[in-house]
Amino acid sequence: KGCPAFEIASPRNRDGAVVKAEDFGLSEASDDNAAAIQAALAECRRVKAAKLVLKKGVYRCFGPKGVFIEGFEDFVFDGAGAELVFRRPPTYPMIPAWAHDSSRANFVVRDCRRMEIGNFDVDWDWRTLPLATCSKVVAVKVDDKVDNASYCDFELLGHGGRHPLYGQRFPVQRTQPMTPDFRRFLAGPQWWHGTYEGDAAAKTEWLSSTRIRVYPAVVDPMAPRWTGPNERKFTPGMNRAWAGQMKVGDFVRIAHAYYGKGGFTLESNADFALHDVNVYACFGHGVYIGGSQTRWTIRNVSFAPRDMRHPISSTADTVHFVRSCGKALIDNLTVRYEADDAINVHDRFTVARRTGERELEIILERGSRFFRPAVGDTVELLDPGYNPLGWFGKVAKL
Repeated sequence: KGCPAFEIASPRNRDGAVVKAEDFGLSEASDDNAAAIQAALAECRRVKAAKLVLKKGVYRCFGPKGVFIEGFEDFVFDGAGAELVFRRPPTYPMIPAWAHDSSRANFVVRDCRRMEIGNFDVDWDWRTLPLATCSKVVAVKVDDKVDNASYCDFELLGHGGRHPLYGQRFPVQRTQPMTPDFRRFLAGPQWWHGTYEGDAAAKTEWLSSTRIRVYPAVVDPMAPRWTGPNERKFTPGMNRAWAGQMKVGDFVRIAHAYYGKGGFTLESNADFALHDVNVYACFGHGVYIGGSQTRWTIRNVSFAPRDMRHPISSTADTVHFVRSCGKALIDNLTVRYEADDAINVHDRFTVARRTGERELEIILERGSRFFRPAVGDTVELLDPGYNPLGWFGKVAKL
């Protein structure tokens, strides 16, 4: 049946002051325009402004932090056609998907009421830190005698005579087969080396400025490794099998990032709108929803690359619900070439089985980790169609 009808209240301070970000350092000559926007937001808070307006142009946001917006009411963030280009290197937090809160996202919007954000574009600095690379398999070796000696060589496409990461670590977190024009995914082998920020398990060797040798399922001794839940275990047998899956001439997208950071973190807002935004690429989830978020909408938002020299949009799920209080409207959302789910709804949901006359046992541990129940919390039982059954219980033990 879907969600009952609901309304999203608009900002009420339409006649308030308007602050211009350019008066606080927003400049195409700056490398840290997120800091300039943050300074402008501080002024908005001081004068209780109705609106912050950017200026059309391309602005680099290469500083250590994104844009943090907290506790605003009756406020409009108007990008006015600006393009914000972000870059922040992996921080290696090694945090599992259910624990990270995307607090390092490009935009973190928290505890706001009657607020709108829109009218701008977002991209990533592909020239320095590409999120993915188009490639062609040019050699395969399966070594049946020596463990962990099997490899595939890739020619890296779309970067002229030198790949931006040449001479540096080349993360191989996921591979996906694609058509030669890199416009469609194909059924076929995929390598999964890790999903956490900075997790670059595969051992690699640079053969030239545009060619890399990858030893699949062989841990790079210099790479940090996650050793908690969902740790990926690799064996010599996997090295041989994975290398043997590739064929010379295959075209492959190599993703260099997965979870971490994020595009927009929306946490515990109410009467909130994200609208008319083009995200060409972002590190991590595109939109991450947490806390008590309710009565909110995404309208006319696109996650799609400019072209196939930039072959990934969000490196994880595009819209990822962790916790919310529902009442969300998603209207005219475009998702292309993301690395995981287009929309993923965990949202305080798990699965249980009956283990006694008055007892249930949660069997989907991953689901419960997303909403983090504690002893004494009340849970409600729904049928497979999410209809209430009138049964409530207390968490007795973990």
